Amino acid sequence: MKRRHKNSSRDKNKIKRKRSNNSRIKVYNPNLSKEALRRKKKRALANKKKYRRRRIGILVVFILIVIFSVKLISRALGGDHNYTYPPFREEVRNDINNNVMVSLTEGRGLTSSEKLDDFEYLTDTIKKTFPADQKNIENFKNFKEGYKEFKDKISKSKTDEEFYKLIEEYVALLNDSDYSLMHKAEYNSILNYYKNQKDDKNPWKESIENPTVLDRYNRIVEDQDHLDSNLSLDLSEDKKTLTIKLNDFVLEDIQRDSENLKETIDSNTEIKNVFLDLTSINSTDNEYWIEVFIPNLLKNDINEQNRILYRSDFNNRYFDYINENTDYANFSKEMPANNLKKIDGVNLIDYMYYRDLTFTFKNNKRNFNVFIILDSKTKSAPETFAALMQKSYNAYIIGQSPYGSALSITNPYLNLKHSGLIVKINTTNAINYFGKIDSIESLHTDLIINSEDILEEAQNKLKNGTLLNEIEYFKENDKALKEIDKDKEKEKTQNPNQSKNQKEEKNEKEDKNQDKDKDETN
Repeated sequence: MKRRHKNSSRDKNKIKRKRSNNSRIKVYNPNLSKEALRRKKKRALANKKKYRRRRIGILVVFILIVIFSVKLISRALGGDHNYTYPPFREEVRNDINNNVMVSLTEGRGLTSSEKLDDFEYLTDTIKKTFPADQKNIENFKNFKEGYKEFKDKISKSKTDEEFYKLIEEYVALLNDSDYSLMHKAEYNSILNYYKNQKDDKNPWKESIENPTVLDRYNRIVEDQDHLDSNLSLDLSEDKKTLTIKLNDFVLEDIQRDSENLKETIDSNTEIKNVFLDLTSINSTDNEYWIEVFIPNLLKNDINEQNRILYRSDFNNRYFDYINENTDYANFSKEMPANNLKKIDGVNLIDYMYYRDLTFTFKNNKRNFNVFIILDSKTKSAPETFAALMQKSYNAYIIGQSPYGSALSITNPYLNLKHSGLIVKINTTNAINYFGKIDSIESLHTDLIINSEDILEEAQNKLKNGTLLNEIEYFKENDKALKEIDKDKEKEKTQNPNQSKNQKEEKNEKEDKNQDKDKDETN
């Protein structure tokens, strides 16, 4: 019995060794032939491979499910601000633009907390940087008073599109052309302008190409998705007068417009007069007039100096970039504003710092009269250009008094980090070296024309030979009126009590007349 027991255990060990040697394949059977054992071993190997493939497939599916679930959770929690910037940007932009709409906040849109966070950031930034003076202080108060109302509306907003419109209305309380929400058409134009530039230090380019901003503006649906400067150049029959019209300052069209204008001027040496129609143009893009009009229209050198007041260090990177990358503008070092003397119209307590700004443009030896047509809707960058052209003794300003923006070339872009919206703001106030606010009030109109078509009337005056004479006559009368105003101001400063005494005398006479009337009635 013991011997049999030993043999059976020895047989079991033998079977185990055979299994290990054949990769755990059960092929040991003394009753099978060699051919049968070979076929059985082959089937076992095939089954093993099949089961292995099934296990790998199940594992891959499980991993994909986990990754997809994590993405859904992170997107729901984090909104749309975790996008990365793909190397195939243009393809992605076109695809998103064609297929994605602004959705409900309960879907892939912004959460209420994200909207309120963007709203608070916008409010705090404007409060800290707003360039206050006597002209705009009331609008600034309206903006601050509207805070609670708009905060409540934004917290109750249901869609990203509703939030977009509320931010636009909120910024409009400032009633300033330098403050506005950037629309899709303008964004696309600026993006196309910067996309081929390799200058990654440009703060404007950095704002425009922010991944969250890129995603947001491709999900906004607007009727107008493209801007066009639509620059038109019309020569008179005698080819002595060139008329320039355009819809707006569009950065995307800078190179094309500059080349067309240069070619027209260079190929028509008879040109003596140029009409430049800037009516109703509202743009903060100074690059357009710097690259299109200055090289082709400037007759004399421009060397203009201004003093820039500001309240925080928000603009410092813009100042530094302009100093390092342009040859037409230079900012001095930062200095404390409390070192300055009193400035009319400005409370220096509202400002922390100032820098001196110098504009320098070299002339291009153009020898013709430039008539710039403005109206009350002309705003921001066109006003800066018109003022500099007028001070170069090469341009006449015709039409109506423009909007009244301060001269500036540093209008920054404010990125709202959750929504990806861009708000254009102004953080500086320019003071000229005469100690006055260098707004468009210092840009005087050489000839006022109140007409539905200012350009056509000015052209007719030129044809009749009266335009330049009327400009000179208007200037002389304007100077005379200003001298009268100065004399009145001097009289007030010399005899401050005189006006008070006159008012008191008038009041006494009125009181006496009232007493007489009462006596007569009694």
